[in-house]
Amino acid sequence: GQLSSYGFAVKTVSELARFCFVFAMRKHPLFFALNNGGLIYHSAGPFSTMIDAYALFGEDAKQAAKFGYGHPEFWFYLTISTLYFSGLLIGVKYICTYPGHSASAATPSDDSLQAALMRLGKCLRMSFYHDLLIRHTSAAKSQPIKAAQRTFVNQIQSIQLNQHPHKNFAAAPNKGAINLRDKVVLVVDDICTSGRSLESARAYIEAAGGEARLFTWLRTINTSYWELAAAPRIKPYQANSIGKEPSSIQHSYHSGIVDGKAPHELSQVFNAYSSWSWS
Repeated sequence: GQLSSYGFAVKTVSELARFCFVFAMRKHPLFFALNNGGLIYHSAGPFSTMIDAYALFGEDAKQAAKFGYGHPEFWFYLTISTLYFSGLLIGVKYICTYPGHSASAATPSDDSLQAALMRLGKCLRMSFYHDLLIRHTSAAKSQPIKAAQRTFVNQIQSIQLNQHPHKNFAAAPNKGAINLRDKVVLVVDDICTSGRSLESARAYIEAAGGEARLFTWLRTINTSYWELAAAPRIKPYQANSIGKEPSSIQHSYHSGIVDGKAPHELSQVFNAYSSWSWS
């Protein structure tokens, strides 16, 4: 890691073996998928802290995503291995993450997931922009509020694209304006609840002429994914006000499940990672 900015450093042969046997040999990397015209969304597993089969890795994902506790390293290795071995990175030009709910929160350059995505991008000649999507106004979190109160307006009116983002955490932003036209942008987030955040990101990327590919670690169980029925009229590089809630298409939770074996494998992988020993 000190000699090259490419690849992922391991301190021991045991760490290398753990990655190969725990992550790289998975047979069921994708649990949920929606491919509907411009909508391309995938998730590695289901999210629940109440169902016994999902509770252990679900709670750990929640702690890692919100507080940096649990096993954050597990989730970034899961992310990069899923993206790479599933083929979701084919054709991708830029990688970014979805911003947090607070407009004042800055993304640290040592954030484990951000750092992992940056290295992954470097390995495959893709640029990582942690601030391509920015939050200009704080928004309500999706999970604590009732389903009826989750809206596209809440997300669309609080985010925008950054025309001069920082490439790979460079000290200075891009001098020239970024051009997303005909480019595939991968948007990575931790846990998807209703899909409205991801759809809002897709609306901005498409408004700039690009194509969005969406990925989250986990997908909240028994909740529909709400797809924007038509792109709202927005200017991608500035704050927008869209007035009324746009029309949407509901995709049921069960209609998007593509591999019922993925949750069991994810549980096994999490347990194997947590208890790994090499002798």
